[in-house]
Amino acid sequence: MVMQVSDAAIRISTGDIDPEHLRGARIMLGDVELGRFDGESSVTYDIPAGRHVLIIREGVGWVTAAKLVVRHGYCANLHLARRDDPDGVGISLIGAHVLRRDGQEPIAESDEPGAELLPHDVA
Repeated sequence: MVMQVSDAAIRISTGDIDPEHLRGARIMLGDVELGRFDGESSVTYDIPAGRHVLIIREGVGWVTAAKLVVRHGYCANLHLARRDDPDGVGISLIGAHVLRRDGQEPIAESDEPGAELLPHDVA
């Protein structure tokens, strides 16, 4: 799969998980690998606006995924957190902010959120 033009972004913070524990974990948007955690407490990737499935996979160990939509011109701020299950990691959306890039026109005001997580039963 070839990535489209990047007009949105995601930022993933490691939250209460030690960033070193996530070192090397793959970050995927659908079947495209965006990169890997590198020991830092957050990573940011440009992505095309739209609906996506974000997958974070650590070797053959745990996997966590979330469906989300990110609108044109926004960055979704995501946060990883441990679940009750010792090996479980969840993804939560903690907000979105407007991307400000050189040469970019300001986006129009909207009542719609810049990003949102979707229920797993939404196609």
